[in-house]
Amino acid sequence: MTTSEEWEAAKLDYPVGAVLRGKVAAVRLFGMFVGIPGHAGVAAVVDAMSPFSVAAPG
Repeated sequence: MTTSEEWEAAKLDYPVGAVLRGKVAAVRLFGMFVGIPGHAGVAAVVDAMSPFSVAAPG
């Protein structure tokens, strides 16, 4: 589980609205978990749209 201190550190590096690239860690029906570069263990839930089919890995 991610601690509040880890989230606060990530917010300093990436303010709300920042655009960044990350590795998709998991795909779920409600969105994707994307790892935040430089912050191990911190993952953002992303609601994304794509013109391509996206299947769950595995």
